[in-house]
Amino acid sequence: MRLSLRDARSDIGVFAKAVGRPLTSWQAKAMRATTRIVVIVAPRQAGKSRTLAVRATHAAYRRPGQLVLIVSAGEDAARRLLAEVRAIVTGSELLAGSVTDEQQQLVRLSNGSTIRSVPASERQIRGWAADLAIVDESALLDDDLVLSAVFPTTSARPDAQIILASSPAGAEGVFYQLARAGEQGAGHVATFTWRLADAKWISPEVVEAARASLPVAVFEREFEGRFSDVGLEERVIERGWVEAAGGRDLEPAGDAAYGLDVARFGSDSSVLALAVGGVVRVVWSVHGSDLMSLTGKLARTLAERPAPVWVDSVGLGAGVLDRARELGLPARGFVANAKPIKPDRFRDRKAEAWWRVRELFRDGLVDLDPRDGELAAQLAAQRYQLSSSGRVEMVSKREMGGPSPDRADAAVIALVSACGASGPGSVWLRFARREVEKQAAAAPVAPPALRGLPRFERVAERGVCRCRPGVRRFYLGICVVCGGTPPEGQ
Repeated sequence: MRLSLRDARSDIGVFAKAVGRPLTSWQAKAMRATTRIVVIVAPRQAGKSRTLAVRATHAAYRRPGQLVLIVSAGEDAARRLLAEVRAIVTGSELLAGSVTDEQQQLVRLSNGSTIRSVPASERQIRGWAADLAIVDESALLDDDLVLSAVFPTTSARPDAQIILASSPAGAEGVFYQLARAGEQGAGHVATFTWRLADAKWISPEVVEAARASLPVAVFEREFEGRFSDVGLEERVIERGWVEAAGGRDLEPAGDAAYGLDVARFGSDSSVLALAVGGVVRVVWSVHGSDLMSLTGKLARTLAERPAPVWVDSVGLGAGVLDRARELGLPARGFVANAKPIKPDRFRDRKAEAWWRVRELFRDGLVDLDPRDGELAAQLAAQRYQLSSSGRVEMVSKREMGGPSPDRADAAVIALVSACGASGPGSVWLRFARREVEKQAAAAPVAPPALRGLPRFERVAERGVCRCRPGVRRFYLGICVVCGGTPPEGQ
């Protein structure tokens, strides 16, 4: 037993087996590295977080009085990594007598060593003197935070080590530069690149399906662990997908929603599009109309064909949205530059909405008017690029040049509102319908836009969101989990 304990302290491979978390040969090789800085470039699902949890626990176990500091991109990620460490500690006889404190975000072993897991913020990081600093998803963190907050935590410990691990993002920044330094033989850095092909728990069918459906740059980053050229522009919706949608004849069934893009400049047009399921058509396009006239035209349209309308409310659209609400129209704002549901993948809601519509086109779920060549051209013209943090962002209208894609923006808002689980989608539409019904019930005389509105299936009033902070996700003012509204002050 003594020999086993000695081996577990000296070798992480033996330790990993002893605590029931065996490592692959390539995972163990990276964890045995002794350089001051270790960089792990890993695609998703390669076992990165699990391996880091084993490394953190082993470092704390092998010597008494150690401080292991784990830094993650966010609070949820920090909690997940600490939970993995806690599971290792509580499930192993080697670590009997250890104590976990979720409030203080730490695990303390019986030998006096501490593992502390914190989100990436200067307040949480500064002031600690760590023997091992582990930075998970390093490519997503601000370079200044890594250099000025994380690195100094090890400066007082000559034998300390820093492990930077992440899925790759853009080919720039601290994570990329250190990864390249290790590949080029820098004495203080060792770089290990993991490949998903080595992860036998991922089926080849899953990888091939992703290869067929994802853009090249995204597949290389997410599945092959390769850095992408920052700023490299690619088409969001392939031209062939747009042409196929123009020849499709889908049944207009399912949720209906309007998308309104309000003109911002003299040469632009305000466009209203309607999507019924995946069938989308431009209802009208007007040039040079003032906001009050535009809102009146919207009200007349909704009186003839009632449905929730989502207004691009950045800039002049905010005025149309406010006036539409005063008239009792079922209108809500689409804030293109607001925080997305998945901030690790998308820069803003516009990028997230366009990406969801891309998936609809790719899967053959969109029907376009074959006579609307202008809409088809605008949809196929929109391009995206990857930011330095690896997030998808739309190339701006100014950078693309040419006329403003008013018709395409309106169609995307309508489609993602009618079909998109990661856009306004069904939860938001049910909410909008409840609002419309409440307005209709409360009004002595129903306003024109509500007359003849069909009765929709009722959904229980959910009120204020009561989801746990780590679970709730708000989009356009509605929680995507429960449909509730944000608590006061949020």
